[in-house]
Amino acid sequence: MSVTHLLIEIAGWAGAVLILVAYLLLSAGKLDGRSRAYQWMNVAGAAGFIVNSGYNGAIPSTTINIIWVGIGLFTLWHHRRLTERPGAPYLSEGAAAADAGGETFGAIPGLSSLDDSKPAGDLPS
Repeated sequence: MSVTHLLIEIAGWAGAVLILVAYLLLSAGKLDGRSRAYQWMNVAGAAGFIVNSGYNGAIPSTTINIIWVGIGLFTLWHHRRLTERPGAPYLSEGAAAADAGGETFGAIPGLSSLDDSKPAGDLPS
C-alpha cells in the first residue's frame, strides 16, 4: 500500500468517525443540529468521504458528500451572517429552548397567552 493510498484511507475513516460522533452527540442531546460544532464535524467528515470516494471512483458517494459539505457550509455562513449583523433576526436561547420543548408562543413576549387558548367551538373535534 502506497503512502498516498494510506492517507486517503485515513481521510475516509476519519470522516466516518467524525460524522458518527456528530450524530451520536446530536442523538444524545449533547449538540444542537444548528450548532457550529455539529456543522463543522459534518463538513470535515464529508470532506474525508469526498477524498476517499473520489479517489476510489465512487461518483454517487462523492456527489452526495459534496452536497453534504455545501449544506453544512451554507448553514455555517447563514448562522454567521445572522449573528454578526446588529439587530439581525435570530432565535434567542429561550425561543430555541421553547422550540425544542414544543411551546409555540411562550418564548415570544406578549404572546404566551396564545399557548393556553382553547380551540374554536365550531371546529369538529
